[in-house]
Amino acid sequence: MSPTVSTPSSTLKRKPSIVEFFADDASQTTISAEKQHNSAVEKEKRRIGDLWLQQLVSAKDWTAAGKVAGKVLGTSSRWEHWVWTFAQAGQFDAITPYIPTKQLHPPLPSLVYEVVLGNYIIRDRVRLKELLDIWDPELFNVNSVINALEAKLDSGDVNEDTVEGGERGRDWRILLEALAKLYIADSRPKEALQCYIRVQNADAAMALIREYRLMAEVSDDIPGFIMVRVSKDQMKSAPLDELEEASSEAVQILVEDAYQGLVNPHAVVEQLQEKGPSYKPFLFFYMRALLKGNGDEKALRTTHDRIAEQGKTLVEDFADLAVELFAEYDRPLLMDFLETSHGYDYEKACAICDQRQYIPELVHILSKTGEVKKALFLIIDKMGDVSEAIAFAKKQDDPDLWNDLLDYSMDKPPFIRGLLEEVGTAIDPITLVRRIPEGLEIEGLRDGIRRMVREYEIQFSISDGVAKVLRSEVASAMETLRSGRKKGVKFEVVDKSADHVDIFVEPIPEIQEAGEPSSAEKHADSDAEIKPGHCVGCKKPFSEDEKETLIGFACGHVYHLSCLLESAGSSSSASAASMLQAQFAEDPDTSSHSVGAKVAHAHLIRNAISGGCPVCAEIPE
Repeated sequence: MSPTVSTPSSTLKRKPSIVEFFADDASQTTISAEKQHNSAVEKEKRRIGDLWLQQLVSAKDWTAAGKVAGKVLGTSSRWEHWVWTFAQAGQFDAITPYIPTKQLHPPLPSLVYEVVLGNYIIRDRVRLKELLDIWDPELFNVNSVINALEAKLDSGDVNEDTVEGGERGRDWRILLEALAKLYIADSRPKEALQCYIRVQNADAAMALIREYRLMAEVSDDIPGFIMVRVSKDQMKSAPLDELEEASSEAVQILVEDAYQGLVNPHAVVEQLQEKGPSYKPFLFFYMRALLKGNGDEKALRTTHDRIAEQGKTLVEDFADLAVELFAEYDRPLLMDFLETSHGYDYEKACAICDQRQYIPELVHILSKTGEVKKALFLIIDKMGDVSEAIAFAKKQDDPDLWNDLLDYSMDKPPFIRGLLEEVGTAIDPITLVRRIPEGLEIEGLRDGIRRMVREYEIQFSISDGVAKVLRSEVASAMETLRSGRKKGVKFEVVDKSADHVDIFVEPIPEIQEAGEPSSAEKHADSDAEIKPGHCVGCKKPFSEDEKETLIGFACGHVYHLSCLLESAGSSSSASAASMLQAQFAEDPDTSSHSVGAKVAHAHLIRNAISGGCPVCAEIPE
C-alpha cells in the first residue's frame, strides 16, 4: 500500500496537533454571544491556550505568541491579561495586529486600546494612522487619545519641518489628520476643520464646510482657508493662473457667502492685506470674483443681474484697492472698472496709471475730472493716434477742444493729414486748411484734401436729398389740409311741426367742492350730451329756415356764429354778429348786400374760427 494513502484505522489513531485543536476558533477576535464559554471543552481550550502562549512567551518568541493569541484568546479578561504582558515587554507590534477590532462581550477595557494608541503616538505614526482607520472610536476613550495627540503636537518634537521617511512634515500631518478624525468622532467639527486647513487637506476641509456649514468658523483665518490647496513651493514660483486654479474653490465659497452676508468682505480684505505682498494675487482673485459675481453657476443663471449689481456695490467699498489690483493683474478689467465705478479716488487712480504708463486709462480719468485738454495732449503726445484724438474731440463736443487739437497738430504732418482724412464735417475745412503752416511738407496732402471735399459733397448730397423729401412731405400735408378745408361739415337739421315748443331749463350754477369733476371732465360730459342738429353753445336745435350763420368744425361740433363768439369771450363781436344777422334776415338776397357788410361778416367768421372749436380746445391732450 502506498504511504500516501491512509487507511481508516491510521486516521483514527493519529492525534490532532494543537493548531488543529484551535482551528475552529480562527476568529477569536469577534466572539459570538451564542458561544458557551463555560462549557468543559471551552475551559479546556482556554487552559491549553494559556499554556501554549506562556510557552512561547517564555521562549521570547513574541511574533508567534501574537499569532497564537489571535487564535486562542476569546474573552476580554484573557485579552486584557496578555496585552498587558506584551506591553510590559514592549512587544506592541507583535500583539497589536490581533487585538479585537470589534467590541467583545463583555467589552475589553478602553484603556487597553488607549495604551496601544499612546505607544504609536510616540513611536510609529504611520502605524497609528492604520489603527485609527480600522479601530472604531467606540472602542476607546476619544478624549484621552485627543489629549495625547495634542500633547505630542504641543511638545514641538514633531512639526511641519521635521523629516520622517525622507518626507518633510509627514508625521506632523498624520498627527493632525488623526486629531481631526477624532474631533469629528467627538462632535467637534470646528476643531477638525482647523486641523484640515493646517495640513492643507482641501477635500476634507471643503466636505466639512459644506456638511456642517462651517464657513463662519474660518472667518478668523481666511488666508489659511484660501491656501488650503496652495503649497509653499507654489507660493514661491507658481504662475498666476496656477495660483488661481488652486485657490478658485475657496474664493468661490467666500464670494457666495459674501452675497449671503455670512462672511464680511472687509474681514477677507483686511486679513489678506495683513499677510503682506505675497498674498496680493489672492486678494485680486477675490476682488475680481466679487465684482463679476463668480459664485454658484445655477444661482447666477437665475439672478445674474441682481448678483452683478450686488457685486459692484460690495467692491465700491474697496474701489481704490480694486484699481491698484486690476492695474497690476488685469488691465482690461481696470478700464471696465474705471468706466463704471464712481467710488475710487481720481488722484490715486491717475498716479497709478501714470506710473504704469496706462495712457488710455489715464485719458479716461482726466476726461471724467474735466481735464480734457490734458487728456487730448496725452493722446497726441503719448499715443500719437490721430483717430483717437478726433474721436475724443467729437465725444466732448467742445469747440475750444477742436482749436486745441488744431494747435497741437500743426507741427505734426501725420496729424494734419489724419485730420484732413477723418475729421469729416466736425470742423470748418477752410479753417483747417488756413491753419496749416506755409512751407510745411505734408505727405498725402492732396489726397487728404480730396477726401475731405468728397466728404462734404456726400454730406451736401444727403442734406439735399433730405430737403427734397421734406418738401415733398410738406406739399403732401398741405394738399391734405386744403382738401380738408374744402369739405363741408355734415350736421342734422330738425324738422319740427308748427306747434312744437322747445323747453329748456337753465341749470343753477353750484360751487365746486372736493371730489367734484374738474372743468375738463365737465366739458367732456357736456360734449357727450350734445345732440346731433343742436348748437353746442346754446344747445338749441337748428331749423330749416335758420337765419343765423352756422359755423361747423371738422370735429363735428356746430355753432351759431353768435354763440361761437360768446364762447370765445368776445361780447362786442357777438353783438356785431347779431346786427349783421338781423340785416341779412331782412334782405335774404345776398347779392344786394354791401361789400362792407360782407367783409365785416367774413372778418367776424375769421375771428370766430381762429381758435378752433372751443369745446375741443379746452379738453386736455
